[in-house]
Amino acid sequence: SKKLSVPASVVSRIMGRGGCNITAIQDVTGAHIDVDKQKDKNGERMITIR
Repeated sequence: SKKLSVPASVVSRIMGRGGCNITAIQDVTGAHIDVDKQKDKNGERMITIR
């Protein structure tokens, strides 16, 4: 798996409305994508791709 730390301010753009972007990525690639709900001390959220 890969972990990416991204600014919390861009997570909504990555996810898309109702999660449509994440769902599309998962459908095309077969990957499973998790986005942490909590920000870290630097204001970033972790995205895990499996």
